[in-house]
Amino acid sequence: MDMRHRFIAFVFPVLAVGQLTAQATAMSFSADQGAAVISAISTPLATIMVSTDETKAAQAMVAKMGDEAIATIANASLDEAAKKQVFKRILTQNFDMGTIGRFAMGRFWRVATPAQQQAYNGLYEKMIIDVYTARFNKYSGQSFDVTESRLDPSGDIVVRSKIISKNSAPVSVDWRVRSKGGSYRVIDVMVEGVSMAVTQRNDFAGIIQQGGGTVDALLDYLKKGGTSDAK
Repeated sequence: MDMRHRFIAFVFPVLAVGQLTAQATAMSFSADQGAAVISAISTPLATIMVSTDETKAAQAMVAKMGDEAIATIANASLDEAAKKQVFKRILTQNFDMGTIGRFAMGRFWRVATPAQQQAYNGLYEKMIIDVYTARFNKYSGQSFDVTESRLDPSGDIVVRSKIISKNSAPVSVDWRVRSKGGSYRVIDVMVEGVSMAVTQRNDFAGIIQQGGGTVDALLDYLKKGGTSDAK
């Protein structure tokens, strides 16, 4: 598997299980459709005015996050537990877990009970932290280059970057960033135009449908580790 495909597997951990891959591919939206869907989450209908300074601030946030992740990977003095704590902080500080998690559950979020929603939020965050930590630890020698940022029509900011490796072509990674409460949070990651949020939404819908259409089927899946390499 080349670096491009390994990185896509890293960003989309649910697909790494081997379950529902064909279904997810068949259900995949285009990059524009995925952007339109994720942009609609909790975005006011009125146009959001974003200044050039704000796009630069969002770009600086993504650059700092990427540089810190790569520095942590390269730090031989940190054991796995210490790295996991760093990655957990990076993810919780920079990702809007609530928004991404609700979108990933899709229409089932509205039918879930408050207790199921609370359980799901905790399990989803744990899955993201566990899987990303495991996959971060498998990478070394790559560099992270933030190239530009732009204002999306939705009012979100899209920050463009590349993951560069000596032995393979650069991988394009776009970060959809939203201003929230005076700070910036990532609400979607698009690798080579494929949306993380939309991919997880498709996969979770398949898991629920295979489990008889109940939210508990997804909760059970996440309780068991979510993916085979999350343990």
